[in-house]
Amino acid sequence: MGNISVTAAKVLKFEHPYTAVVNAATEDVGGTSQTFIITPTTNDNKLEIRATVANSHGSVSAIVKAGDFWMGVDNKTIECVQNATTIFQLETAKYLQSDGTIEIEFDPAGSKQLTTNHALKVEVVELR
Repeated sequence: MGNISVTAAKVLKFEHPYTAVVNAATEDVGGTSQTFIITPTTNDNKLEIRATVANSHGSVSAIVKAGDFWMGVDNKTIECVQNATTIFQLETAKYLQSDGTIEIEFDPAGSKQLTTNHALKVEVVELR
């Protein structure tokens, strides 16, 4: 189904409510991954990623693509367990691509489908 452009909630002040946008996976072909693309507002922020795997069909692997710049690190794989929300933070400078985006590829368990079997949903909060 292609890549998904993610809208991040931007937290600018303490003690102020913000609404996170839920981005649902659209890939429904078994064993096929889908990339979520985040465009942070600056390269020196932190991102909080929340990945919810709603159904009991196994874990989903989140592969954060290595950055292109001098602070870039290797790909980072995080297992998002079934029937739970996995939360992790990223430093934008470590994973920033040359086009200003951060790419996270979500890979389903075995031949499962991200939409039907895992009901994957992703939320991103940009912390300043």
